[in-house]
Amino acid sequence: MIEEVKEEREENILIVDDSPIMLSLLEEALTELYFTNIIKASNGIKALEILNCQKIDLIMTDWSMPEMDGLKLVENIKSNEDLSKIPIIMITTKSNQEYIVKAIKAGVNDYIIKTFTTEIIREKIAKLLP
Repeated sequence: MIEEVKEEREENILIVDDSPIMLSLLEEALTELYFTNIIKASNGIKALEILNCQKIDLIMTDWSMPEMDGLKLVENIKSNEDLSKIPIIMITTKSNQEYIVKAIKAGVNDYIIKTFTTEIIREKIAKLLP
């Protein structure tokens, strides 16, 4: 049997969540998908600090966080010409249609409802990072 060799992915992915457990789960899923450049932030303010000094190719953010929530983070990113093209995936427990619509109107490219699998993460990222 010939094993398929997977290549490491060089994109910089920023994951934003106030839960250390969720950050670890997302990092583990991304590592399984061969992403090696994973940057973590615990809220929107810290994420913006990272975005101002580092090139990021994809953002995965929670909605509910202290100091600056994910929706405010998305609004800040989309209103900044230098950052507005970065694709964003919202990962949250907020499953009501009104929240999904609000997030999409704010500028997210996709939406994942917790809990998720690595396969769901792979499918969503594949649409955004060729």
